[in-house]
Amino acid sequence: MTIQLFPLETSKIRRNLQPAELVEIALRRGEGQLASTGSFVVETGQHTGRSAEDKYVVRDAETEKAIEHGQGKLDRKGCDMIVANDVSVDKMGGAVNRVHIITRNGVDSWDRMGKDAVAARLAERIADALA
Repeated sequence: MTIQLFPLETSKIRRNLQPAELVEIALRRGEGQLASTGSFVVETGQHTGRSAEDKYVVRDAETEKAIEHGQGKLDRKGCDMIVANDVSVDKMGGAVNRVHIITRNGVDSWDRMGKDAVAARLAERIADALA
């Protein structure tokens, strides 16, 4: 069996696109918009069949091995610091986070704390680094 047997428009097939490419396509189609954080946001409508409380976490290298993944990302992106949200400890979207601050000097793992406390502590750390 070959693909020629099916009436497919092969010029429209996209395969193994990077996330940025997928977002660009969705934006062009008007399927969503970018939030101030750079995240792609979609309005799903009134009746989606799911509760707003439903949260799903995909188990992959990023969620299971936050530190190792963060160290790799630090090198790939050439950053000075990566903040890795450890979702293996708490559910994603919860009120409490455990984060790992990853720099070229090592890893500083913070105890679980509220998001506002994480933000305040992170702001202090960045201010100290820039001083």
